[in-house]
Amino acid sequence: MNNRFTQDYQRQKTSASDYVISVIRDELLNKRLKPGDQLPSETELAAQLEVSRSTVREAMRVLMAYGVVEIRRGKGTFICEESTRVSEDSTIFSFLIVQPTKREQMEFRASMERIVFELAIKNATQDDIDALTANYENMPDMESDPEKSVEVDLEFHRLLGEATKNRMVARVYNVAMEYIRPSLISSHRRNWPVAAEKTHRLILDAINNRDTSSADKLAQESTYYWIVDADEKFF
Repeated sequence: MNNRFTQDYQRQKTSASDYVISVIRDELLNKRLKPGDQLPSETELAAQLEVSRSTVREAMRVLMAYGVVEIRRGKGTFICEESTRVSEDSTIFSFLIVQPTKREQMEFRASMERIVFELAIKNATQDDIDALTANYENMPDMESDPEKSVEVDLEFHRLLGEATKNRMVARVYNVAMEYIRPSLISSHRRNWPVAAEKTHRLILDAINNRDTSSADKLAQESTYYWIVDADEKFF
């Protein structure tokens, strides 16, 4: 592999491992790296980026944790081949790098949910409504386990994304919800199942009644409970 990384990037005023991570991130986001591509060896990458091998090793550990790269024994380090996972994880990864403020997170979620709720209310089929209803009815069984209840909550939102019948909206929404998973767990620990169960019931009612006028209010309420109940450390 050629020495392309040093040709495309200038060293940033950041830690060495963060610099390596930012290079790989930008290669992904700019599609110069794609699922299945092999990265240079640890020694080659260290030389190209003018960092130590231990720095490269540390950066790879972080990227593995985000599901961006995988190490194949005896072969080397590769970008994960599941394209959906890579694209979603690299987007989540970019959110983490940006470190959005509390206000930005509130505005982003409320804006996304306003769009999702409106489209789901308009476009949900009976199969979508049945799946959402089944999920909702499963919620009380998860009261004693916040981690499991979050999975039910996230599944409800995934089903909402599908109900929009817009794959672009659904994909971005899934990424947004996955990004806030840690704060959702915190929220569920503090106020489960009251807030989520109430909000999900209202969303289901709006879909059943095709009440698009309620989309904005539902988005604001959903975001409000999440922000109020989650630990401040996530914002």
